[in-house]
Amino acid sequence: MYSMKGDDKGDKAAVSSNIVIDEEFRRKFADYCLMDDLYMSVFFKDDTASAQCVLRVILEKPDLHVESVRTQEELFSSTGRRAVLDVVATDGVGTVYDIEVQRADSGADPLRARYYSSLLDASMLASGAGYDELREKYVIFITESDVFGRSLPSYCFSRTLDGDGMRLGDGDHIIYVNGACRDGGTALGRLMQDFFCRSASGMHYDELRNRTRELKESDKGGDNMSDVIRELIEKGREQIREEGREEGIEQGKAEVQAGNVRNMLADGLPPEQIRKLLRLTKEEYDRFASL
Repeated sequence: MYSMKGDDKGDKAAVSSNIVIDEEFRRKFADYCLMDDLYMSVFFKDDTASAQCVLRVILEKPDLHVESVRTQEELFSSTGRRAVLDVVATDGVGTVYDIEVQRADSGADPLRARYYSSLLDASMLASGAGYDELREKYVIFITESDVFGRSLPSYCFSRTLDGDGMRLGDGDHIIYVNGACRDGGTALGRLMQDFFCRSASGMHYDELRNRTRELKESDKGGDNMSDVIRELIEKGREQIREEGREEGIEQGKAEVQAGNVRNMLADGLPPEQIRKLLRLTKEEYDRFASL
């Protein structure tokens, strides 16, 4: 798969590193299913057919036509907070769909769904655009367990009038698909079986089965996975660098406060008064006083 050109030791080390990455993840590749974030990001990348299949089943819209798919979509709030959405698809009329997979119940918090929904809204509106530019939107969480505990195959939430049921009609929808409900007698149950299936032979839906074969049973699939692995590793390195910068800033702030505490103690001020003047908790004061 890889060729080595020239005698540069650095180039050879880089190639060797890539080979190690490929071999390691190829061994794990066979155990991945669509409930794994990493595999899902590869599976749906630029694959409108698979995304369309999933959305048609979940929304019970057999005529839904997906035109574009993006994975690992980065969105930022006005304060700079970052969120990475698993799969974002757009259909022929401009409706936007965010599909998230969550194994841990904590990752499927309704407040997280609300936040992702708001980020998608903000991304739709250019500066000065009218609110009529907001398109219909679905935030869909596919969860490993039944997070609401009512044994429903899916939970669909839209804004309605209390006590009446009249829909607000703002085009905002949040859906939770219960991955624990894998009833082979229903279309959604079969889809959830496919999401937990690790091999193409056990899948029900042609689009998902064909994509699985492409990724798991061909060299092309291995190449795609390797490319994504390298991309994610580089993102991880950048995140570590950013965390290091933030840690340095926090360390600088701590050193300033520690200096303030030492100076005030040298001036004879009692600890309780220092805490009030610097607005410190007892734990913060004790930490700064020990630096």
